Amino acid sequence: PNLVALLSGKFPADLPWNSSTDEDKPFDEYKFIWKKAAKKGCRTLFAEDAPKLALFNYLKGGFHKQPTDYYPRPFHIALDQEESVRQKFYCVGDRHESEITLSYLFDYMDAFKDRPHFAFTFNTRLTHDDINLAGVADNIYLKFLKRIKHSGNLNNSLVLFFSDHGIRYGDIRQANIGKLEERLPFIYWIFPKWFLKKHPEIVHNLKINKHRLSTPFDVHETLQNILTDGPLESYTSDPNKKGMSLFKVIPETRTCEDVGILPHWCTCQNTKSVSITDTTVKQVANFTISTINKDLSHLRNSNLCAILSLDKITKAEMFVSTKDILKYD
Repeated sequence: PNLVALLSGKFPADLPWNSSTDEDKPFDEYKFIWKKAAKKGCRTLFAEDAPKLALFNYLKGGFHKQPTDYYPRPFHIALDQEESVRQKFYCVGDRHESEITLSYLFDYMDAFKDRPHFAFTFNTRLTHDDINLAGVADNIYLKFLKRIKHSGNLNNSLVLFFSDHGIRYGDIRQANIGKLEERLPFIYWIFPKWFLKKHPEIVHNLKINKHRLSTPFDVHETLQNILTDGPLESYTSDPNKKGMSLFKVIPETRTCEDVGILPHWCTCQNTKSVSITDTTVKQVANFTISTINKDLSHLRNSNLCAILSLDKITKAEMFVSTKDILKYD
C-alpha cells in the first residue's frame, strides 16, 4: 500500500483493480509516476531484485508491456532460475544481489548524467524476513552513495533513500519498538547543494516537516511538484487533500485520521503513567536487565562487560490501546 501511494498518489482500493477478481490483470494502464516523468522527457528505469516478491507480481498480474525504458526483471528471473550462480540466498556468485542492482542503477545514472532521467529501484530479498540482515548491506549502500557523489551525479539529481515499511516478521513485533518498526518507514532526501542554496524557503519547510506527520502521498505530491517545476506558491498545501507537498509546511495539528491512516497503523499512541513501585514494573525492569546480562555473558571472560543490576526506576508508562487496534495472540 505504501509504494502504491508513493508511485500513484492513490490507495490500492482507489485503483480500478480488485485483489479477489483481478489477480491476473496487468498494471499497464495505471498512471504511475514514471509515466509522468516520461512525458516530461525523462528516461525511466524500474528495477527490483527478488522477482517472486516483486511489487506488482506477487499475487498480481505484473506488467504485460515493459513499464519503463529500462526494466531488468528478465535478468533477475534468470538469476533465480540458475542455481549454479546462487552461492547464498542473497548472493550471485561472489557478489551480493543488492550490489548488482545498485551497480546497474549507477551505470544508468552515469549514462544519462546530462539528460533528464527517473529511476525507481527497490531491493527486497535481504531484509524482507530477517531484521538482522540489514547490516549486511551497510557497506554496499555506503559505497553506492559515495560513487554517485564522487562521480558528480548528485549535482543534478534528487535521491530518495527509503523503505516501504519495517520488518513484519519475528518476535520483535511483540515489543513496542517492533510495532514502530513495522509502521514507520524511513526516507532520506538528498538534494544537490545548489538546489538548497537556491531555495532556502524549501529547506526551512523541510526541516519543520521532518518533525510532522507525513505519508507516501506527500512524497508523491512532492515528486509531482518537481516534475512540474512550478513556483513554490503553486504547490499543494491543502491539508484536506490526501497528499500535500513537503515543500510547504505541514500543519502541526495533522492527525492520522486527517490523512486516512487507520488506528491500527497510527503511531500517535496514547500512554498513561504507571507507579514505579508497581510489582509488574519491577518485574519488567529486572527481566530486561537479566536478559541483557545473559546476552553479554559470553564476553565476561574478556572483561569487556560488567554484570548489570537494577539501581532505581525513575519512570514507567504503559501504552493504551483502543478498540480499533488489532490484537495478536
